[in-house]
Amino acid sequence: MMIAIEEAERLTKEGVNNIITLEGDHPFAYEFAKRMDSHVRLVANAARLIASKTVYLNPDKAYIYGLMHDHGRYFGDVLGKRTFHGWVGYEKLKEMGYEDVAKISLTHTFLVQDFKLEDYASYPQEDLLKTKEILNKIELDDYDRLIQLCDLLPKMFGGYNTIEVRFLRIQTVYKLSPEVTKQRINEALELKKYFDEKCNCDIYELLKAEKTGDIPTRAEAEQLWEDGIRYRLTKPYGFRLEDEYRFHTKGVAIAAEKIAKHIKGMDSEKAYVMGLLHDYGKRISERQEKKFHGQEGYEQLMLLGFPEIARICLTHTFPSKDFDEKQYYYPQEWKDWAKKEMQTIEYNDYDYLIGFCDKLFEGLEMVNVKHRINKIAERYGLDECIKRELYNDSMKLKNYFDEKTGQDVYKILGIRE
Repeated sequence: MMIAIEEAERLTKEGVNNIITLEGDHPFAYEFAKRMDSHVRLVANAARLIASKTVYLNPDKAYIYGLMHDHGRYFGDVLGKRTFHGWVGYEKLKEMGYEDVAKISLTHTFLVQDFKLEDYASYPQEDLLKTKEILNKIELDDYDRLIQLCDLLPKMFGGYNTIEVRFLRIQTVYKLSPEVTKQRINEALELKKYFDEKCNCDIYELLKAEKTGDIPTRAEAEQLWEDGIRYRLTKPYGFRLEDEYRFHTKGVAIAAEKIAKHIKGMDSEKAYVMGLLHDYGKRISERQEKKFHGQEGYEQLMLLGFPEIARICLTHTFPSKDFDEKQYYYPQEWKDWAKKEMQTIEYNDYDYLIGFCDKLFEGLEMVNVKHRINKIAERYGLDECIKRELYNDSMKLKNYFDEKTGQDVYKILGIRE
């Protein structure tokens, strides 16, 4: 039996409310519920629009499938629970007699029916084995394929992005290897090509898909910044040097914004947001948690759906992805992790800008590069050779932005030589 649109809307509303009921004591419960509602509606609207451009797909049916594809997330696989939402949704919808929609709960995740279990290691193997058995018995149709495609296109806060951008987040959330990620992207692009031909148009152009990830607004970034501080205060070690952290991160944000305003093609608001969140990983203590703050910030912001901001948590520390390991006092395993993650990153002017501005603050002061490097060398006992390398790397960035802005950036920021 096929579900009616009105019933699908009702079940979606109930499901979103159910997340808040089940997870009400979780700090991200309301946010997760809001994003789930946004995601399924974006998938549904995309499916309806694409279907309307074909001569054989029913737009209303496509909309219903899109609205219901993640039904299992309202009851399991939310906020860290170890279940597979596809299987949960399949069982729930079958119980209600909606077998067609139940099938979509399973098929939307797997572009290849005979998938490898190891490629979906984040899900419980028991659920995957049951799913695999069912998928091997059914035949996918173009509604299954359509929802598979549309599920890969929504941004977190409205609108659509490209498949390649969406996989920036998927790769981190589901711990995919670079090889598996590349394979999945290629499979998804083939799916897009299939519907490009069916619609006689470019799906990206139809949906106005952007080639960049979500960027939080200034207000959202400041809320995340405060949330990070509050999170650390819940830890037994509290928040050491809180005033310094606030001054540093806010200072980097303001400095980046001021410089970006003088560079054609740079978005000063985006620069501010990146500067404010570049040290988001310091929501934990490296010493107490034994985890690199760049990794913490990168992983958390990827989970929140901000891949462009997440990368800044890594790139602001290292002048390039092939950084000189001798310059860093971090444990080798942290440096190895960073090097591996950064191999897929191509630096841009925002990476360089936040990396430069990060070098301009010491304690509760904004200082020049020389002063900052001297303090770093003193703090970590760096020898003169490494100290000189750090200084030269930082001055290259200053000279780069002097040229970009057409003036001395120290004057823009009011820094004395």
